[in-house]
Amino acid sequence: MWGVDNNNVNIPVQPENKKPRLAAELTNDIKRISPPKYDGTTLGDGDNNWLIEMEKYFVIRNFSEETKAIWGAYQLSHEASSWWDN
Repeated sequence: MWGVDNNNVNIPVQPENKKPRLAAELTNDIKRISPPKYDGTTLGDGDNNWLIEMEKYFVIRNFSEETKAIWGAYQLSHEASSWWDN
């Protein structure tokens, strides 16, 4: 995208950085939806329930695979978070 300065010279215009807006939207979603956290101690159905709920949210938001990983990791706590970090 190009703009024009005071001397009528075309100069490149910096594209809008959408990352801060996405981060703000995700923060608002977390507050509004209150998605489940996963601590790594639940076995069986608890694991599946967490995955099902997270997948529902991912579908609604049409997240990329990268955003799913980032956002899903944010919802991990305790043992699950330690496992992910290692």
